Amino acid sequence: MWGKMIRILAGMFLVCSLTSFFRYFKQLKMMPENFAFLYQEPISAEAIEEECRRQRVLCKIPETGREMEEPGMKQEKFQAVLVYGMEALDAQRVETIFSDSDEKIDVNLLKWLSASAACACFLGLLLSVFCCYEKQGCAKWVYGVTVLVWVFCIKCCILEGLPEFPVWSLPGSWSDFEGWGEFAKETGEQISCMIRFWDDTAVLKYWECVLKGGGCLLASLAVLRAELRKIMEENFQRYT
Repeated sequence: MWGKMIRILAGMFLVCSLTSFFRYFKQLKMMPENFAFLYQEPISAEAIEEECRRQRVLCKIPETGREMEEPGMKQEKFQAVLVYGMEALDAQRVETIFSDSDEKIDVNLLKWLSASAACACFLGLLLSVFCCYEKQGCAKWVYGVTVLVWVFCIKCCILEGLPEFPVWSLPGSWSDFEGWGEFAKETGEQISCMIRFWDDTAVLKYWECVLKGGGCLLASLAVLRAELRKIMEENFQRYT
């Protein structure tokens, strides 16, 4: 009796946590594709605003800068320039306008990294389910149905609604190892920048959705793993 109640509670927790994950991830995808270009002060705000007006780019410069103090380093002060409506702009043209900025925060990259991590977690879940199927001796059509449900969830709940991946930032060919190395270096620098300025207004709301959604996903995966382990142990005891 208690075992059934625990499983019912675990199932309810699993549904709630997965629902929360998809809700937070949907909020992340629906957030505007704003970029933040950071300058070490002083900067000419008038010149930047004039160039944005000339290029028909919507931008905003907050009144106050942001101070950063690294251990063992002198205090640095950054001024952010927020660019709105990146989904309707040419990213290369915008980056050319702000090519003299010291740092750039690309929220689209954060969305794609979150989606990649979620897909990896669901892939691990799929493999765990397949192991359970193998222990139970399930028919092949069960595998096929599970794969179809998995693909549907990935496509409709994770990939759908994501911003277009910046294909132009990739190397021209698979054999361009130097280009891939440069791409990996730029991606690593961008991740480091987003972590460094995680509490900045440009990315704070994005990080909130990522962390809350990630916590819900990890909790649901932990419950699923525990339930699958119980099922495998019960089947092992049954056939021994």
